[in-house]
Order: sequence, then structure tokens, then C-alpha cells
Amino acid sequence: MKQRSRFPAMVLIALSAVASGVLLAEQAPITTGDSVEQSGKRCRSESSRAERLEKNLQTLHSDLKLRATQDAAWNEWSDKITRSHSGRNERCQEFESWSKLPVIDRMEKKLAFFKERQNKLEEGISATKAFYGLLSPQQRQVFDQQFNFWPHGKGRTEPQEALPERPE
Repeated sequence: MKQRSRFPAMVLIALSAVASGVLLAEQAPITTGDSVEQSGKRCRSESSRAERLEKNLQTLHSDLKLRATQDAAWNEWSDKITRSHSGRNERCQEFESWSKLPVIDRMEKKLAFFKERQNKLEEGISATKAFYGLLSPQQRQVFDQQFNFWPHGKGRTEPQEALPERPE
């Protein structure tokens, strides 16, 4: 007799648990990596990202101890690298407007974005190859240890020893 009185109570508990789970699922929005909140965070960090890149390039330049004949190649290379990282604020504004588009349009825009990014990376690779070819073996070692093409701040884990002063 006691088992029958417990059964309706257990059924009610199970149903209420399922119902509360359904209600919570309906209230929680589904988010992806392209959410407006995340794109806004990317936009806000544009200036700090540019400052970090500039600081890293200045440090690399001083640690490489470039000869006067290498300065023109450095300027050309660093300009291309800096340009490839510019324009993020404009893209962030585009990302925010994408949230109102149908999913197919968002996917096509994302594909176009990645194709553009691939082109910029290919330009950066060719510029880096040209500059890298002008470096001495010691400079290449410093460059390999210190240059980080990832814009996320990862890379230099510890300060590297700079090359000794070179006569000009």
C-alpha cells in the first residue's frame, strides 16, 4: 500500500524536473563564437592590440641589431605586417551587423572574411620570406625566437638575449 502512495509523488517530481528543464532551455539563448557580445569584445581591444604589435616590433627591431643596409627592408616588412593587422574595428562593426542576417548570408560573409584573411597571411608570408633572406644566421635565430605572427599576444615566453652590437 505504501508503494502506491509513493508512485504519484515520484511521477510528479519527475514531471516537474522535466518541465523546469524545458523552461530553462527556452530561456537560455543559443550562442556561437560569432555572438554580438564577443565581437564587441574584439572591437574594444583594437587599440591595445595595435599598441602591443608596435611594442613587439620595436623590441624585435632593437634585438636584431640591424645593419644600415637592412633598415629599408625592415621598414617595408614591418609596414606590411602592421597593415595586415589593421582594419579590425571595421570588421568588428560588420560582425555586429551580421547577427541580423539569415544564417546562409552569415556563412557566406564568414567565408569571404576567411578568404580575405588568407590573402593577407599569404602577403605576410611573402614579405617575411623576403626580409628573412636578408638576415644573418644570428639575426635569424633571434627573429625565430621572438617574432610571433599570432595577434593574440601569445609568443615570446621569456626575454631573449639580444645580439651583440654590430659595426655599421
